[in-house]
Amino acid sequence: MENLFIGIDYSKKSFDVSAYISSEKSKEEKMKLHLLGHQNFSNDETGYIQMLSWLGTLTSLSPKHWLFCGEDSGLYSYSMSHYLYIKGFSIWLENPLHMKRSMGLVRGKSDKKDSGLIALYSYRFRDRRVDFVPKQDTIQRLQDLEAYRHRLIKAKKLLGDSSKELNLYEQTRDTAVLVYDKSMELVEQIESQLKEVEVQIQQVLKSDKEVYDNYERITSVKGISWKTAVVLLIYSHNFTRFETARQFACYAGVAPFEYSSGTSVKGGTHTSRLANMRVKSLLGMAAMSAKRFNKDIAEYYNSKKEKGKSHRVIMNNISNKLIHICFALVRHQTMYQYTYKLV
Repeated sequence: MENLFIGIDYSKKSFDVSAYISSEKSKEEKMKLHLLGHQNFSNDETGYIQMLSWLGTLTSLSPKHWLFCGEDSGLYSYSMSHYLYIKGFSIWLENPLHMKRSMGLVRGKSDKKDSGLIALYSYRFRDRRVDFVPKQDTIQRLQDLEAYRHRLIKAKKLLGDSSKELNLYEQTRDTAVLVYDKSMELVEQIESQLKEVEVQIQQVLKSDKEVYDNYERITSVKGISWKTAVVLLIYSHNFTRFETARQFACYAGVAPFEYSSGTSVKGGTHTSRLANMRVKSLLGMAAMSAKRFNKDIAEYYNSKKEKGKSHRVIMNNISNKLIHICFALVRHQTMYQYTYKLV
């Protein structure tokens, strides 16, 4: 049996492709991998068409035996992945760090070499491939709006804080006054845009019943604000991207892991730094809010505090519990009930 493994190295304007074919003559003989060719194409629909035409000249294999693989590079990789998905091809987007750490010791770097390494990676780890599926339209629209809102908030903070500090200590200079006035004008515009974006987010949520139902379920938990809920919906793909709450907790960096080896290494249990820090940060704020306004969480916090647990550890545990609660509410399609005792 033969299969075609196609490695893609994305960049802003172009992408490199390396194609390898595998062949197995008998069950006793190990599968061999042969390079068929390498090529560079423009990162647009014209380039995608040219790539498929070029691959067709390299092999007579049916496209059902082709596997495209590349790093998940966000916007740079999404357009092609969506195009190939529509055309019926299998495309696997892998976490760049995961791929890098699985390749072993590599010397030197070039786009051509990287595309070849990605093709080899897809061959070696083909048993754990995850085929690309486009995000739900509602989730993609929410992501666009939430990312824009996040940029507006950062811009508002950058302009507002620096200009206020300047105005506080340099009120005698005309230039300082000018900077402050102009900055405040921009801050007002940003605040107006923030309100518009937040209205748009609510409209998008309400346009999809399934998404909105899950949104209402997780916001029934005191501590989960609408902002946190939207981010959880986006990064969990409406709670379909991860099979378990534990997996999402790992992704968010709040799941504990043991760190020990033999008799000499006893590092205790800690969270990993390999996490989505945006989600982790929002969960941390949600945990603080839940500790204050959610009686169940408050009781849990006090009980752990009495047992000598540190504030930092308990707050991380609360973040973890909030994830498990949200997944449970979605799984059972119910609202939060303040009748259960957390342990």
